[in-house]
Amino acid sequence: MQKQIEITGGGPLLDKNGVLIRRGYAVKAVLEYRRSAIKAPPWRIKENMLFYGGEAFKISEVRFDLAEGGYMSPKHFSSDDGSFEMDFTPVYDRYTENKILFVDTRCHQIFGRFTGKARIGGKELKIKDLTAFTEHAVNNW
Repeated sequence: MQKQIEITGGGPLLDKNGVLIRRGYAVKAVLEYRRSAIKAPPWRIKENMLFYGGEAFKISEVRFDLAEGGYMSPKHFSSDDGSFEMDFTPVYDRYTENKILFVDTRCHQIFGRFTGKARIGGKELKIKDLTAFTEHAVNNW
């Protein structure tokens, strides 16, 4: 397994073809993320990612209803191709809301634990109590 490299310099996250330029991690925001660099219509852009072994893997379309039963109720996440099947147990809902002039944003960022399986790069990973988050954001301007 390749060791992750800290990214300290700035620049774009994606190249002109929408491909990740550098792999690694950053302890603060240093790379510029532009959704316009992703080669897909805006309604098709999904930010479903799984990071494993220093690499980012795109997850297929994932179905779940975050608000059903309340944001703090257990959830099940399922991808349309069966490569991602997880149960999610919420622990904390970080809710933010901003209403300033013509800006109206609301976001539930729910932290919790995932348990299930994911198939990436030809491997099936069994995951138990992985701390992560999911979110539901509404942004109007």
